[in-house]
Amino acid sequence: MGMRFNTYLVSIGSATIENKEPDYAVQPLNLPAGRTPKWPTLVVETGKSQSHHDLDRVARQWIQKSAGEVKVALTIKVSRTMVTIRRYGRSGITRAAVLQTITVEKRGQNSPVRVAGGPLIIPFIDLFLRTAVRNQADITFNDTELEEWANIVWKSF
Repeated sequence: MGMRFNTYLVSIGSATIENKEPDYAVQPLNLPAGRTPKWPTLVVETGKSQSHHDLDRVARQWIQKSAGEVKVALTIKVSRTMVTIRRYGRSGITRAAVLQTITVEKRGQNSPVRVAGGPLIIPFIDLFLRTAVRNQADITFNDTELEEWANIVWKSF
């Protein structure tokens, strides 16, 4: 993308849904006029023992209870053989929907890793609350990067 994210994003942990902070949340360092700093623009919820249903419920709540101020919710469900990433966003005025599902699967110790549904794309405007300029663009994690993420996760099992 041609810029350092940590210069333009700040990690926040003050917003809660049902007394739960997200596993990770960020918002732009410079918020547009009138935008409350209460809500992040992106939240991440991860789960190893949680079900997809539980992660789905929480991701939808972040978007809906913030009245769309949370623009992107990512859930990352991990197991020994699969990492599933879902990107949620607004659907209509008040609803949240799964906009993208990516699976990274390892069927056996010596079998190749398979990525389906990639690349993971986080729209620039949703994260930074402004249009991209010059060399700025959507944040894209290609299949190779997704495979590297999964391999790092699997090493911890």
